[in-house]
Amino acid sequence: MLIAEQTVKQHRGRVMEKMGVRSVAELVQACEAAGLLTNQPASAGSLHANIVNPQSKGPAKP
Repeated sequence: MLIAEQTVKQHRGRVMEKMGVRSVAELVQACEAAGLLTNQPASAGSLHANIVNPQSKGPAKP
């Protein structure tokens, strides 16, 4: 999926606002605390993070 950098920033900003965090560092910490991130490294050449799909309880597919 190819999307513009500005689109990513807008979506991230909305998520940050909803989660009540003021920095990307706080956002990552909140996601880790909520169990939304895995500690597995992303595959080589991959641009997506290892984000857990809360509905499947496993890593989301890119």
